[in-house]
Amino acid sequence: MDPIAKFRAPLVLLFIVLVVGTLGYKLLYPIPVLDALYMTVITLSTVGFREVVPLDARGKIFTVLLILMGLGSITLAASSLFQFMIEGHLLGLVKRRKMERTLEHLKNHYIVCGFGRVGAQISRDFVKARVPFVVIDSNPEALARLEKCGYLFVAGNATSDEILLKAGIERAKGIVAASDSDPDNVLITLSARLLNPKIFIVSRASSEDVFDKLYKAGANRVVSPYLSTGKKMAAMILKPVVHDYLDTMAYSTDLEIRIGDMEVPPGSEIVGKTIQESAIRKRTGVTILAIKRPDGRVLTNPPVSTVLASGDHLILVGTAEQIESLTRSLLPEEAQEPA
Repeated sequence: MDPIAKFRAPLVLLFIVLVVGTLGYKLLYPIPVLDALYMTVITLSTVGFREVVPLDARGKIFTVLLILMGLGSITLAASSLFQFMIEGHLLGLVKRRKMERTLEHLKNHYIVCGFGRVGAQISRDFVKARVPFVVIDSNPEALARLEKCGYLFVAGNATSDEILLKAGIERAKGIVAASDSDPDNVLITLSARLLNPKIFIVSRASSEDVFDKLYKAGANRVVSPYLSTGKKMAAMILKPVVHDYLDTMAYSTDLEIRIGDMEVPPGSEIVGKTIQESAIRKRTGVTILAIKRPDGRVLTNPPVSTVLASGDHLILVGTAEQIESLTRSLLPEEAQEPA
C-alpha cells in the first residue's frame, strides 16, 4: 500500500469527525456554524475552554461520544505519522522529489531498462565511465538494490511510454533494453525509436530468432549474452594475449592510453581534408586506428591520404584528455560553448 495513502486515511477520518461534531452541535442547539465548529474543536482538543452554550443531557452524551471518536481518530493519525517517519517514508519521499527534479534537467544521458545481472553490470560500467544514466525497473527487489546503490531510477514498466518519458527519453543519448523478456525488449525498442528517432538503441536478445525483429523495431545493435559469452571464451582460448590486450584497452579505466571514438560533425574544419592535412596526430597526439564511413564501410589503419568526410566515425587511440581535446576542436565554431 502507498505510504501516502496510508497516512491520508486517518486525516480523512479526523475530518469526518469534525464535520459530524459541527453538524451535531448545530442540530442540538440554535447556534451559528462557526460556534458549532468551535465547540467541536475545543472538545476534541480537550483544552477546557468555556462552552458556547450550557450542555443538557443530550449535549453531554453527544460530547462524550464525540470525544471517544476524536481520541480514536487523533491516536490513529499520530501513530500513522510516527510510523511514516520511523519507516523512512518521509525521507524516501524527499529523495524521490529530489530525484524527479534531477530527471527533469537530465540530458545527453543513457537509459538502462532492467536491473537484473546484465543491467547491473551495465550500470557499474557507466559509473566507471562517469556518464549520466537512469535505470528503469518495476521489480521491488531491483528497486531496493537501486536505492542501496544510489543510482538514479524510475520505478515502472519500461514498455510504457509514460515511464520512458519520465526517464527523459526525448533528451537521452542512448538506451539499453536489458530486460529478461524478449517481447519486452522489442516493445521497448519500438517505443524508444518512436519517441526519439535519433537515439542509439542497444537491445538484448535471448534467442537468435528475435534479432531480426529487434532490428526492424529500430535497434542499432542487438546483443545475445549467450552468443557474446561463447565468442569471448573462444577468443580467450584461441588468442589469449590479443584478447586480453583488446579487452584492457576497451574497458579499463586505469590506463592512461585508451580507445575512443567520435563522429566528424558537419562543418568541421577537417571535412574534405586528408588525415595528413588535418594534422590530428601532430596537434593532439591522437592516432586514428580506423574510420567507419556513413555507408557502413570500415577502413582499418587508413593511409594518411584518406579524405575525411562529414559523418565519418573515427576510432581513436590516445589519452582521455587528448581525445576530449580533439572532440572539442572539431566542433564547428557556432557549436562550441564559450569558455
